[in-house]
Amino acid sequence: MMNPDTPVKLMSGSYAVKDGNKINESVKAGQNSENLIREENIIRDYSDAGIPGLKVVKIPDNSSLDETLEVYSNNPEVLYAEPNYIYYAHDIPDDPDFGQLWGLQNDGQYVYGASGTPGADIDALNAWNITTGSDEVVIAVIDTGVLLTHPDLKDNIWENPGEVIDGIDNDNNGYIDDIHGWDFYSDDNDPTDLNGHGSHCAGIIAGVGNNSIGITGVMWDAKIMPLRFLGADGSGSTADAIDAIIYARNNGADIISNSWGGGGYSVALEDAIRDFAGPAICSAGNKGYNTDVIPSYPGSYSLDNIITVAATDSSDLRASFSNYGAKSVDVGAPGVNIYSTVTGNSYTYKRGTSMSGPYVSGLAGLILSLNSTLSATEVKKLIIDNVDPLASLSSTTVSGGRINAFKTLSAVPVPEKLPKAGFTADVTLGENPLSVSFTDLSTGDPDGWLWDFGDNTTSDERDPVKVFNKTGVYSVSLTVMNSAGTDNITKTDYINVTGKNAEIPYLKMPAGEIEPAGSGIFTVPAGNITDAVSLSFEIVYDSSVISVNNITLNTTVSDADLTVNITEGKAVAWFKSATPFTSGNETELFCFNISAAGEYGSNTTLQCLNATYTDNSFSTHNITSADGIISIIVKGDFNNNGVVDIGDVSKVAYMVAGKIPEDMTADFNGDGRVDIGDASKIAWYFVGKTAEL
Repeated sequence: MMNPDTPVKLMSGSYAVKDGNKINESVKAGQNSENLIREENIIRDYSDAGIPGLKVVKIPDNSSLDETLEVYSNNPEVLYAEPNYIYYAHDIPDDPDFGQLWGLQNDGQYVYGASGTPGADIDALNAWNITTGSDEVVIAVIDTGVLLTHPDLKDNIWENPGEVIDGIDNDNNGYIDDIHGWDFYSDDNDPTDLNGHGSHCAGIIAGVGNNSIGITGVMWDAKIMPLRFLGADGSGSTADAIDAIIYARNNGADIISNSWGGGGYSVALEDAIRDFAGPAICSAGNKGYNTDVIPSYPGSYSLDNIITVAATDSSDLRASFSNYGAKSVDVGAPGVNIYSTVTGNSYTYKRGTSMSGPYVSGLAGLILSLNSTLSATEVKKLIIDNVDPLASLSSTTVSGGRINAFKTLSAVPVPEKLPKAGFTADVTLGENPLSVSFTDLSTGDPDGWLWDFGDNTTSDERDPVKVFNKTGVYSVSLTVMNSAGTDNITKTDYINVTGKNAEIPYLKMPAGEIEPAGSGIFTVPAGNITDAVSLSFEIVYDSSVISVNNITLNTTVSDADLTVNITEGKAVAWFKSATPFTSGNETELFCFNISAAGEYGSNTTLQCLNATYTDNSFSTHNITSADGIISIIVKGDFNNNGVVDIGDVSKVAYMVAGKIPEDMTADFNGDGRVDIGDASKIAWYFVGKTAEL
């Protein structure tokens, strides 16, 4: 609006020149308006419509709305300058029972026996022109549970991205098959509502909007995380409430909604809420008390992230049953004759601050839909600073008013869309080496990824495949980035690798005093060893072993330390390389010289993976390998029990008595056949006679 009496002929355009800086300099220098304004920038002139001086002008291509407004406002010939706002049709959802939801839109309609006051609502229709919510916002409803199958809730129920129903704790969060939250009251994975209270609260927060069914919530789109700690009678313990809050904190909830109270002051519960990073919405209570004098917990905890809510009716009066407190209750919200979802796939009216709290939970969710970077205290300040002042709340709440969603959302600073990190893995538990395929679930259009697998290795691929070569439990984190900034998420104790740190087979010796001496060749599959690690090697003896003496171990790998401990017939060698090394394929990385006292204890060679055994007479025997155990086939062990004993004599006798022998190596007396003479030699040997017989 220009001064209609100005002598300047063309007070009607944008800037006289395209350079906004020069214009600002001209204005600051006090130059005349006619040097700044040009007629060609006029879009519309209302002089002919009887409003002289009112013009619609365009913004230069190289300037912004704020810069343009500043220049015009500083011009003495301009009475006022304001944006040419964009308006939209009120976004009314098609839910058939929307008219019952006076808390969202109050036209003075008759609801459940009472007529309201027009405008005594949270101004949801205008708010929804800004946002109707986001399924990236997770709100934990800590209550009697939620009816997961309700047609007006099921599409907005949270699903754990790291879990499947298979009887396994896939995401290692301590809860098996917690696909839709948890029931802390009964300690199982089914948080279904058996009371109706929690489902009613969930519908107020995020009943699915514009789905032609029933009602809509404050948010049309969100993810409700059902956490049941109250039983069918509506009661539950402090410990279960704390467990639910911790679960919400550890599993990605942005907001917790707490429509319950009544217990005494609990330090543990207060600490649990304090440790939750997001807004914690609490009902004020329904006793009509001044909670500045008579506290009601958890709403009366003096925590920066708690928003405590009183109840108002459809005429903007504080409900007679509602607790209040000029210092302890923050805001008011609709809480009388509130229509929402309940069990049995049905709907009903309820009243109480239990209904008021979810209105604020939904508003907090709308705020985070616009700006997920806001802290709990920033969300709380936005809600308190943008209420509709009410006489009924002026001296009984901190804010003095009832929430206004449109005013609040209009004040939210909206950044460029930041990415939000998220991911899952195809497997989180398995034996070493464990190959894991990671899938990026991030939102917000990231264009860069940085994975940290918790073992000093990283990747910049979007969907990497990682092979974990060491046993242990690994915390995996993902950082995503775009031009607006970064976000990261860490899943603790996410990958659990079991088994040995390398696939090294055992040497299983036969029983008796026949522990051979020689060298054992140990091989490691390619890629398993890439840095300094500890590996264990065991030489396992049968329980009938007589003695283990003078075992020494040496290695062909330089700069290595070896120690050997012998306990209860088991020798364990621990190897740790002082310098990193890598093998390109399966090679003989480790060679141990094994010395032991025994009957066959000279110049014996054990080639662990080369499948041969050479005794002191240079005879070669087969070696078998199965399930990581390498076993020597003992000469003369015809019944395969690992020792040469009288059972083998019986087997030989059986073969001589008409069976064709399959293995001529049992010709112990060297006459070219297997017969009773060989059995005699074996028998004689075992009663202590000389081997020459």
